[in-house]
Amino acid sequence: MAREVPVISSNAGGIPEINVHGTTSYERCVGDFKDMAQNTITLLEDEARLATVTGTACLTRPNLCHRKYIAAL
Repeated sequence: MAREVPVISSNAGGIPEINVHGTTSYERCVGDFKDMAQNTITLLEDEARLATVTGTACLTRPNLCHRKYIAAL
């Protein structure tokens, strides 16, 4: 998120509080590597969706976005 790289993760621990499936990231159940791989392929094949997910992550989680730190320089 901080580097505008889409997050594909498991839904374990505190991750669901930071990542919002389908909006700022993609989440799957722990160990569901096939779906995680499919989410990766989906983002690589759909540039508009990739841009939406990375842009939304930066807008909704500004404290995790590198733009905040660059602007402070």
